Amino acid sequence: MPVSYTHLDGYKRHAAVAEALRKPLAQIAVNAGLSPLEKVEEAKAAQAVANSAALAIDCDTGEVVDMIRLEIVDPAPVKLHAIRAAGEVAAAVLRIRTVIKMRSSEADERGDADLT
Repeated sequence: MPVSYTHLDGYKRHAAVAEALRKPLAQIAVNAGLSPLEKVEEAKAAQAVANSAALAIDCDTGEVVDMIRLEIVDPAPVKLHAIRAAGEVAAAVLRIRTVIKMRSSEADERGDADLT
Protein backbone atom coordinates (compact mmCIF):
# COMPACT_ATOMS: atom_id res chain seq x y z
CA MET A 1 0.00 0.00 0.00
CA PRO A 2 1.65 3.29 -1.07
CA VAL A 3 2.05 6.03 1.50
CA SER A 4 0.53 9.39 0.56
CA TYR A 5 2.01 12.75 1.50
CA THR A 6 -0.73 14.85 -0.03
CA HIS A 7 -1.65 16.12 3.42
CA LEU A 8 1.67 18.02 3.56
CA ASP A 9 1.91 21.32 1.74
CA GLY A 10 4.82 21.98 -0.62
CA TYR A 11 6.84 23.95 1.93
CA LYS A 12 6.71 21.16 4.52
CA ARG A 13 7.73 18.58 1.93
CA HIS A 14 10.71 20.69 0.87
CA ALA A 15 11.66 21.35 4.48
CA ALA A 16 11.59 17.62 5.22
CA VAL A 17 13.87 16.88 2.27
CA ALA A 18 16.24 19.71 3.18
CA GLU A 19 16.45 18.44 6.76
CA ALA A 20 17.19 14.92 5.56
CA LEU A 21 19.94 16.18 3.28
CA ARG A 22 21.60 18.03 6.18
CA LYS A 23 21.76 14.93 8.37
CA PRO A 24 24.86 13.41 6.73
CA LEU A 25 26.82 16.67 7.19
CA ALA A 26 25.83 16.76 10.86
CA GLN A 27 26.93 13.14 11.30
CA ILE A 28 30.26 13.88 9.60
CA ALA A 29 30.80 16.75 12.06
CA VAL A 30 30.01 14.45 15.00
CA ASN A 31 32.38 11.78 13.67
CA ALA A 32 35.12 14.42 13.42
CA GLY A 33 34.57 15.46 17.04
CA LEU A 34 33.02 18.80 16.07
CA SER A 35 29.80 20.41 17.23
CA PRO A 36 27.23 19.55 14.54
CA LEU A 37 24.93 22.45 15.43
CA GLU A 38 27.72 24.99 15.19
CA LYS A 39 29.50 23.58 12.14
CA VAL A 40 26.46 22.79 9.99
CA GLU A 41 25.08 26.29 10.56
CA GLU A 42 28.50 27.79 9.85
CA ALA A 43 28.72 25.84 6.58
CA LYS A 44 25.15 26.80 5.59
CA ALA A 45 25.84 30.47 6.28
CA ALA A 46 29.08 30.39 4.28
CA GLN A 47 27.29 28.67 1.39
CA ALA A 48 24.59 31.34 1.40
CA VAL A 49 27.06 34.24 1.51
CA ALA A 50 29.25 32.78 -1.25
CA ASN A 51 26.28 31.37 -3.18
CA SER A 52 28.22 28.11 -3.46
CA ALA A 53 27.27 24.58 -2.48
CA ALA A 54 30.95 23.59 -2.74
CA LEU A 55 31.70 24.94 0.73
CA ALA A 56 31.83 22.28 3.43
CA ILE A 57 33.58 21.35 6.65
CA ASP A 58 37.23 20.29 6.62
CA CYS A 59 37.17 17.61 9.32
CA ASP A 60 40.91 17.95 10.00
CA THR A 61 40.79 21.67 10.80
CA GLY A 62 37.10 22.31 11.49
CA GLU A 63 37.16 25.18 9.00
CA VAL A 64 34.66 25.73 6.19
CA VAL A 65 36.56 25.30 2.91
CA ASP A 66 35.88 25.12 -0.82
CA MET A 67 35.90 21.40 -1.61
CA ILE A 68 36.23 21.96 -5.36
CA ARG A 69 39.35 24.07 -4.85
CA LEU A 70 40.75 21.24 -2.71
CA GLU A 71 39.72 18.75 -5.41
CA ILE A 72 37.50 16.79 -3.04
CA VAL A 73 34.47 15.81 -5.10
CA ASP A 74 32.19 12.79 -5.21
CA PRO A 75 31.44 11.49 -8.70
CA ALA A 76 27.78 11.91 -9.67
CA PRO A 77 27.10 8.14 -9.72
CA VAL A 78 28.22 7.88 -6.08
CA LYS A 79 25.84 10.65 -5.01
CA LEU A 80 22.98 9.24 -7.07
CA HIS A 81 23.48 5.80 -5.54
CA ALA A 82 23.51 7.27 -2.02
CA ILE A 83 20.32 9.26 -2.66
CA ARG A 84 18.55 6.23 -4.16
CA ALA A 85 19.63 4.02 -1.25
CA ALA A 86 18.42 6.61 1.28
CA GLY A 87 15.09 6.84 -0.54
CA GLU A 88 14.69 3.07 -0.47
CA VAL A 89 15.43 2.96 3.26
CA ALA A 90 12.96 5.78 3.93
CA ALA A 91 10.27 4.02 1.90
CA ALA A 92 10.89 0.77 3.80
CA VAL A 93 10.61 2.55 7.16
CA LEU A 94 7.37 4.20 6.07
CA ARG A 95 5.95 0.86 4.87
CA ILE A 96 6.81 -0.75 8.20
CA ARG A 97 5.26 2.16 10.08
CA THR A 98 2.09 1.85 7.98
CA VAL A 99 1.85 -1.90 8.65
CA ILE A 100 2.28 -1.32 12.39
CA LYS A 101 -0.43 1.38 12.39
CA MET A 102 -2.78 -0.82 10.38
CA ARG A 103 -2.15 -3.74 12.72
CA SER A 104 -2.72 -1.50 15.73
CA SER A 105 -6.03 -0.21 14.30
CA GLU A 106 -7.20 -3.75 13.55
CA ALA A 107 -6.34 -4.78 17.12
CA ASP A 108 -8.20 -1.75 18.49
CA GLU A 109 -11.26 -2.65 16.42
CA ARG A 110 -11.19 -6.20 17.81
CA GLY A 111 -10.52 -4.91 21.30
CA ASP A 112 -7.20 -6.74 21.55
CA ALA A 113 -4.70 -5.37 24.00
CA ASP A 114 -1.84 -7.47 22.65
CA LEU A 115 -0.61 -6.95 19.07
CA THR A 116 1.15 -10.33 18.86
